[in-house]
Amino acid sequence: MEGDEVLDVSKALAAIPQQGWPIAQGDPLIMNFKRVLAAAKKLAPKAKKKPLSRVKLRSPVPNPSKIIGAPINYNDHIAESIKDPESRTGAPTSRRASATGACSSRRIPR
Repeated sequence: MEGDEVLDVSKALAAIPQQGWPIAQGDPLIMNFKRVLAAAKKLAPKAKKKPLSRVKLRSPVPNPSKIIGAPINYNDHIAESIKDPESRTGAPTSRRASATGACSSRRIPR
């Protein structure tokens, strides 16, 4: 970003080496972040620009290796579950497989 504009430095992703077998754990972007950042900085001066208002920002890590949740409202959740058993969905919430994709949402049936 530069001011209220987004710079298209997508070609910097070419700095990520192609993976072979076995595939490394974690996200290739994060594992090669310094390399991608250096490439993005080189591309930035001549990059196409778009107003931020016309861009949909998505997760830069579409396949996280883990999801960490902070149970700040855990006691409130327990009290709510006792009062309203219907609020318990039974859906897993801490496994990577329970997360939605980078550009999607998940509807939990009630």
